Amino acid sequence: MNRKVRELTDRQRQVLDHIVQVLREQGFPPTVREIADHFGMKSAFGIQRHLAALQKKGFLHREPAARAITLSPTVLDTLAHTEGSYPMPLSAPVNAHLVPVVGRVAAGLPITAEQNLEDPIPLPDEWLQGREGAFLLKVKGDSMAPGIEDGDMLLIQPQTTAENGTIVVAIIDGEATVKRFFRHIQKVVLRADNPAYEDIVTNTDLRLCGKVVSLIRHF
Repeated sequence: MNRKVRELTDRQRQVLDHIVQVLREQGFPPTVREIADHFGMKSAFGIQRHLAALQKKGFLHREPAARAITLSPTVLDTLAHTEGSYPMPLSAPVNAHLVPVVGRVAAGLPITAEQNLEDPIPLPDEWLQGREGAFLLKVKGDSMAPGIEDGDMLLIQPQTTAENGTIVVAIIDGEATVKRFFRHIQKVVLRADNPAYEDIVTNTDLRLCGKVVSLIRHF
């Protein structure tokens, strides 16, 4: 076993194992609260101490943000050749940007208002080029299935207009909905891809927030 790995306590190794697993499965690191929940800890203070120790020992680096945990490049290379929990190399985006996640929409507020947001997720800068103010929206429901499923996250490019057939995020009666946009002379139709859902037809009570440009799915 590599000397650096032997320097870890059992709990530090478990915490590092969990971070690696989450990175592999989700593509982004867990929050401190999520790590604490995984280990059944009511307080996140103990996890903060383990993360501080892992950073001091050179295994990871942290920024003052919810999901800003990255594994040290030199340690990644070492762990890639270590038997046990690290059979393959992991890498985090070198140039990444924290993107806000909209988990719900409070009526009357802008979609990216603080009250609507969950912990941000780092995405590669190359995904965000030319997409000022981009945000992620967590999908609820199956109205756009099978292409977009419940639990998917969509990268949204903010804009207030859209071409016919574009998948958009619109606010209707204070609720965000993801549908295909069709503008007619005197009305707007929002159409689901799932034929079990009827069209939403409106003329004035509609606010476009942006169009869908990418989909992120956890397998």
